Amino acid sequence: MSLQVTKTNLDIEAEIIKTLSQTQYACSDIKRISGGYINFTYRGHVLCPLSDGSTSVIIKHGEEYSPEIQNISVSTIRCEAEHSMIQRINRTCLQHVVYSNASVRVPHVYQFFPECNTQVMEDFKDSKSLRAALRFLSMSSAASIGQGLGEWLASFHSWARAQGDTGLPTVIRGNSELYDMQVRYICHEILRECESERVSQYCREKLLGLDKEDVGVVHGDFTSRNILIQNFHVKDSQPINLAIVDWEVCHYGNQSRDVAGFIASIYMAHHFDDVDVADRMLQAFIQGYGLLSEEQAFRIVVETGICFFLWHVYTDGKQTEKQVKDLLQLAHCLLVKGCEKDWEWIEHSFLGCLLAGAAGDW
Repeated sequence: MSLQVTKTNLDIEAEIIKTLSQTQYACSDIKRISGGYINFTYRGHVLCPLSDGSTSVIIKHGEEYSPEIQNISVSTIRCEAEHSMIQRINRTCLQHVVYSNASVRVPHVYQFFPECNTQVMEDFKDSKSLRAALRFLSMSSAASIGQGLGEWLASFHSWARAQGDTGLPTVIRGNSELYDMQVRYICHEILRECESERVSQYCREKLLGLDKEDVGVVHGDFTSRNILIQNFHVKDSQPINLAIVDWEVCHYGNQSRDVAGFIASIYMAHHFDDVDVADRMLQAFIQGYGLLSEEQAFRIVVETGICFFLWHVYTDGKQTEKQVKDLLQLAHCLLVKGCEKDWEWIEHSFLGCLLAGAAGDW
């Protein structure tokens, strides 16, 4: 696929406003908001309130290039895949689940315009990304969030495995381009940083292969930046509202990647920003996800180390050279110890709680 001529922001905004002008989602104005690296994301104020009373919507628009990363080409199949995935989830009980002190949901897609790769979605108002809210959470809230997200992800993975490969729309099965790009970068970094050919080969096999026991649809980028949180300043006794967003990397693969992605993103908040509640949230998340097999536990250790090589994606760019060096050293240890299945070392690391859930298999 060749790189296309890029449009100006004004061109894209004009196109969106024109597309929506003859629909119930016609907007008086739209404003660009933060929305990842590969899409143009806006909040639009509708001319007339929607049937559910909403006065604003989120608009996601995709092009075959990134607004943030130069010189990459990425297929707009991701837009259709995200729409298809969310629509399927919205038809299940996973769309909105209330746990003891956390409510987890997937926002609705109101309408998809495939001819221009534009989605109109529910606005999860007055929210922040979990990454931005972490430092403001109490220990109790962090535990509730971790537990709820772990339980929801386990339920999603169980449902996805039940669909099998043949039960998925073709567009989701074929939506691997973004993950493949990530794999190529990570493999290059691991080869550069890791002296052990055995470990490098093991990581390549884990990244490129499929295990039998935990294969199904994955979110693909299940991290603290793609989880929105409302009312995080409420009292500990009140439920916290969470939303899982940005499904454009969804694909058929190893579900341990979602678990490791969340673990890595929360741990890096502790490592780089000294967030106190990170460890409590991780323990609750792993407990909420439930019992793991021995092979799953060690795979998650390796996958977490792999995620650390993408540290610049998870952070704000204000890290010191020493912090980065220390994280990559830890990443190397996780790769080696996970590959060697070194129970004792892992048990005394921040991932020791993974092995507690796998102890029954030993």
